[in-house]
Amino acid sequence: MIENLLKELGERHFEVLWRYEVVTNSIVIQMDKRYGHQWHRLARKVTFDDFRHLRSNQFEGIMVRFLKDMAQELEYQIKVAPEPMKGEEQ
Repeated sequence: MIENLLKELGERHFEVLWRYEVVTNSIVIQMDKRYGHQWHRLARKVTFDDFRHLRSNQFEGIMVRFLKDMAQELEYQIKVAPEPMKGEEQ
């Protein structure tokens, strides 16, 4: 399930990185997408309390949901605000 999603996101030019952060006991997810000549980034911190609130003990299912939501939000941001960040040229 998660492997297929990561392949799909890669084909759609997303880059996904995540790491475990000991200090906050959370998983930090960073999602980047290149659009034109610029990169767009979205980062989220998923705590283990988030898993309890979702009332599911399926790690993979929850991560898939977070990744899909992040990809959708990042694509929306690209469409709504396509201007480059300050200092970047097109």
